[in-house]
Amino acid sequence: MSISECGKEGTLDMNHLSLNIQFILSRLKSMQKKQETSKKSLQKAYREHERNVIEEMRQMINSEFVDKEYEH
Repeated sequence: MSISECGKEGTLDMNHLSLNIQFILSRLKSMQKKQETSKKSLQKAYREHERNVIEEMRQMINSEFVDKEYEH
């Protein structure tokens, strides 16, 4: 039964409503924790990818300089 239904019927049971709110709050907190964990994991993966891309670029740049040194 939704809050609006309780109000319409005039059978608002405060204990029942309180339990529902507590249950919803605990679910929201659980979902928030999972989202935060996923966010941290994604950030870690991105940082690792970023480091790999930077390292590959360094290697490409260094190999270009080495190739040009051999040409002279």
